[in-house]
Amino acid sequence: MDIDFAKKQIRLSVTEFTNFAQSAYPRTAKGIAGQWSSLIGQYWHNKHWDELNEEPGVKAKREVPIQGTLSLQGWSFILNGRIDQLSMEGTEHHIRELKSVQTLLPASPELLRKKYQEYFEQVSCYQLMYSAKQEDQKVITLSSELLFIHAETGIYQSVPITGDPIDMIKHRASCWVDYLEGLHKRQHATSNYNDIHAFDEYRPEQIETREKLHQKISDNKGARFYFLEAPTGFGKTALSIETALQALSKDDIQRCLFLTGKNSGQKQFLNELAQIHSKFSNICYYQIRNRNTLTEACPHLQCPCSHEIIDENLPLGGELKPYLHWQRGMEILDTGSPHNELLIKIAQNEHYCPRLLNQTLITQAEIAICDYNYVFSSIARGVIDQNPLHSPELTILIIDEAHNLAERVAALFSFKLESSVLDAISNKLTQLIQDTECHTVLNSLQSWLNGIKKSEGVKEQTAETFIDHVKQVNIKLQKHLFVFFKLEAEEIDWINQLLSMGDSLSSDDLVFHVWAEQPATLNIDCIDASAYIYKLLKQYAKVLMMSATFPGSEYYEETTGIPARKMELIQGTSTWRETAYDVAIDLRVDTRFKKRAEHHLLTSDTAAILTQYTTQPVIVFFPSYLYAETIITYLQTTHPEISSYVVPRGYPTEEQLLFLEDALMQHQVIGIALGGGLSESIDMLGGRVDTVMVVSPALPDFGPVTKAKEKRLSAEDAFNNLFLLPGLTKVNQALGRIVRNPEQSARVLLHCKRFQRTDYFDKLAPEYQTDQTIHNQQDLENWLNKKGQPEG
Repeated sequence: MDIDFAKKQIRLSVTEFTNFAQSAYPRTAKGIAGQWSSLIGQYWHNKHWDELNEEPGVKAKREVPIQGTLSLQGWSFILNGRIDQLSMEGTEHHIRELKSVQTLLPASPELLRKKYQEYFEQVSCYQLMYSAKQEDQKVITLSSELLFIHAETGIYQSVPITGDPIDMIKHRASCWVDYLEGLHKRQHATSNYNDIHAFDEYRPEQIETREKLHQKISDNKGARFYFLEAPTGFGKTALSIETALQALSKDDIQRCLFLTGKNSGQKQFLNELAQIHSKFSNICYYQIRNRNTLTEACPHLQCPCSHEIIDENLPLGGELKPYLHWQRGMEILDTGSPHNELLIKIAQNEHYCPRLLNQTLITQAEIAICDYNYVFSSIARGVIDQNPLHSPELTILIIDEAHNLAERVAALFSFKLESSVLDAISNKLTQLIQDTECHTVLNSLQSWLNGIKKSEGVKEQTAETFIDHVKQVNIKLQKHLFVFFKLEAEEIDWINQLLSMGDSLSSDDLVFHVWAEQPATLNIDCIDASAYIYKLLKQYAKVLMMSATFPGSEYYEETTGIPARKMELIQGTSTWRETAYDVAIDLRVDTRFKKRAEHHLLTSDTAAILTQYTTQPVIVFFPSYLYAETIITYLQTTHPEISSYVVPRGYPTEEQLLFLEDALMQHQVIGIALGGGLSESIDMLGGRVDTVMVVSPALPDFGPVTKAKEKRLSAEDAFNNLFLLPGLTKVNQALGRIVRNPEQSARVLLHCKRFQRTDYFDKLAPEYQTDQTIHNQQDLENWLNKKGQPEG
């Protein structure tokens, strides 16, 4: 798509033109559902073409390319498309578009015109474009029709296109013009973004970093990838927003995507944007909402958003509006990004589908805030791709908590196949398909999986055998397309996952470890997504990655694929943090897995002692939830007078935050697992906690997946990259949440002798490196007494 505002011209396809803002859902689904739908449509197209060619005297063409310009409401729409069928009998020419649908046929033409308005507009565009190309209008009689085909039964229904085709597309044109004129106004507004400042006053270290960011991002000849490393509380988020706004004020950047892996990170970004928005009200930003949540909340029975592929036989009553006008969208965004409840309320009151609102606001906002999935997941990425003007080459991408990027993307391509699930779907397909060959393929896959034994790593040939089995299943199922209509949505999702496993394993951009944690089970874990990550990231105009802990350019190149030579590191330092932490290393304990049980009592007693030297809760970080539960149980048994608590696992980050908030008011010792949302992206501990204990360097478990990664590295690199860097990064991240500004301070006990080892010690952030060591209880008390006397 190409827009020239000066000439008021736009180049796009006919499908793009007619699909714009038509509905809250795409007509074609992703995955196996989309594949089957496409193949079914192709089947009926071919069948009808064969029947057409049997008619005597009919000269016909199929897939006829066509281009043309339509002048509508002051704009020139330069369109291109492909006519399904063009029949010619003498001077009578006839355009026919075939559309396979799941609406029961025959149906009233009025229902079809309302339900599939964009299809009628598509034929109308072809009719106008074709007519404009005829040199002698007098000798050509042109007619057109839509031929609907029921996807399951093949029943045809022809609906002729009557009346003036220009009238058919007037509404669509007005929607486009409304959008284009609004977009043009926003471009004038964004040109003033370079006057926006994140802070009223900048600290000296912020000024230096700010200048570097502005210079680097605005330099089109410079590197494309930047990593901003700055400690927690530095102001990275606010400075990244200001940098994005500066970029948006230039002609070569139109959008900013802010990615974070946790809801708490999105909240932080939204809070900073809200503060800037309160001073500079013309900023336009939006947090992308979960599609499933909005689908569940859709109040309109006639909206097919929750029945995308399975069922389109819904009543059309009601006043569901297919388009949100630009001005109304700007009114909604005027006070910031609406939360879920407000978005749903607007949809209910104004007769919109919530998903349509979500998609429309994405197209209008210059800044979108979302999860990593919306860029790296092949399915979720469609939400952003549906933006008519989404162009990565005109977009600045900001990635928060970027030290987690490789791990998060790899998790998107990790699967588990269990025999019981495969057995259920195989039995269902066998009942529905009367085909011995298909049964054989399904049974072969089932027998093969049942023969898998528990293993930390299956042979490479086993993975290849699985890929071959999946390919055969896909080939056989494609011969029985119509079984699709007899499957439940969960069964389709399961088949989709099965085929995704095969596709992912076949990818040249992803490396997997295939193993079996249980008999008749297959675990497929991505251990290297670096080529995939880099392939996607290099499409963007600029990529700014942020973290308090930069793991090093070599390590980052290895895990994300971004060449070290193409990435510039921008470091922000806060000198006040050098004296904000009073740290000691406890040499009395060894928290390695095989040794930690010997010190459980000492660990719990140490936590109890810490409570005597503070009036605030003591936070104890553990490498695992199980370890935390064990120590807190010891503490509750040996020191029942001390109120203690472990923040539960398995809950969304927002709910964990509520548990933590409650715990801060009620308990003296709070256990938190390292590496989760409560140790990496919360900002509620600053000023409310002044004593912290870190139990163990939090090295990852040495499981099958880690062992597979180890084999790809040298011994030195393996221990450093797979254990030390991830483990100490978790520690640095957790401690960074405790002190947020110069008025705060904290006392930190690193509870394991390994923290003194050079290879561990050097990976601690400078403010946590210390020569204070604890050899016995007297040393502990002496260190604690430096900060004050115990209560009571």
